[in-house]
Amino acid sequence: MVNTSTVLQLARGDRERAVSYVNAFLNGVEPQLTLLRESEANRDAAQIKRTAHSLKSQARYMGMSSVASHLERLEQLAAGESWPDGLSESTHEAIDMMEKAIGELRQFAES
Repeated sequence: MVNTSTVLQLARGDRERAVSYVNAFLNGVEPQLTLLRESEANRDAAQIKRTAHSLKSQARYMGMSSVASHLERLEQLAAGESWPDGLSESTHEAIDMMEKAIGELRQFAES
């Protein structure tokens, strides 16, 4: 789920710097996942769109290209004016994917 070589490349091969980037991401991502959960519970498609957009870029920097692609689809799905079919499921899937990737990043930072 996570390509750690992307993070290492971003850090120009400096593992300490890469771990610092990962830790900064980990410190900031949980509130965004909470916001996604709350937005889905409140059926707030506009907020899901904004949060998915924000997370998408961060996911790419952290080497989570499949997660970023799913977040991009989620962002597009949530762009409509009403609550589209599949938005809840797609939101839950995005959260699940993010949580798995976060676990992998934690392992990378701790190794």
